[in-house]
Amino acid sequence: MVDAYTDDPLRERGGPDWSVWMSALAVQSPELSRGLECLRALQVCLHPSDGAAPNLKRARQAVMKYVGQARCPSSSACDKLASRCSLLQSLLQTEANADQQAEPHMLELLAPAIQKLLAMCEGADDRGAVLLRAVRGLVRQWLEAVGRSTLGAVERAYLIYPVAMSDQVGSVDAQWWWSQLAQCDRLTVIGQAQAEVAEMDMTQPSVTVNWKSFDRRWRRLRLKALLEHLGDTSVLAELLRRSAVDDFEAAQAIGAMVKAGRVREAIAQAEQWGRSLPRSPVLAQALFELYIADGWDEEAIALAKAHFELDPNPVWLDRLAAMTNPQAQALAEQFRQLGAVR
Repeated sequence: MVDAYTDDPLRERGGPDWSVWMSALAVQSPELSRGLECLRALQVCLHPSDGAAPNLKRARQAVMKYVGQARCPSSSACDKLASRCSLLQSLLQTEANADQQAEPHMLELLAPAIQKLLAMCEGADDRGAVLLRAVRGLVRQWLEAVGRSTLGAVERAYLIYPVAMSDQVGSVDAQWWWSQLAQCDRLTVIGQAQAEVAEMDMTQPSVTVNWKSFDRRWRRLRLKALLEHLGDTSVLAELLRRSAVDDFEAAQAIGAMVKAGRVREAIAQAEQWGRSLPRSPVLAQALFELYIADGWDEEAIALAKAHFELDPNPVWLDRLAAMTNPQAQALAEQFRQLGAVR
């Protein structure tokens, strides 16, 4: 949208002329008046005439005031928010062209504004996807500016991570975020994710999953996607262990713990969950495979026998017969004969 005006003959006119024109138009246009107010505030804060240091706090307040406080924007409000996104996108480009030193300030100022806009997209009545397209354009411009900025890898990680994780419903393609975070300092990104995981409340798998079980669910799924992209098995295993809500997710967590090299801990965790969900065949299978891999044949046989008696599924007989242990094979044959007699 910004490049559409590169051949405009009015670009030759000076700033004072534009100030007079826009001020006159703003009298009858509230949205234009709001935009000019934001631009004036940013000019004063970022480019003080007395040579003082930029006032980033007041500049941030001006940007956030311009974005507004709408939680569930109506269709008409989406059009207004889209125009504000366009102005912020243009402002980011012009500031970068005018003063390279001001670009890092703009990146920092726009980060919380983008977070607020992403939250607005979740509940917006955006029938024509006007707001969504505008936010995506602003995010793309912002990420490109972050990528070419002089910020270090650690600073970029601290700048991008909170914005990326605020996009709970995926308004922006996740690969945009992950590809940028992958170029940041890996230890810093994983450290931020690990801190979030450590603060999470431990959930217990249950057979009666309700909506309360999905508290902060989107945030956990977002973390899972990021850690899978980065290939970090350790933090991913801990996330899955803390956030499992049913036996299927519990089995997935057990598998992740094994991949992370936490085999003995996975066995202990599977046994604990198995006591809470004694009739779960999914958890029983995961624990059975752990027993076999670790050489605990007696425990594996007892587990298979108990679950076959609860639910005479022939799969358990096949698992016993596949073991090299003679006792397991004899037990499988015994159960097969009993089934044939009945």
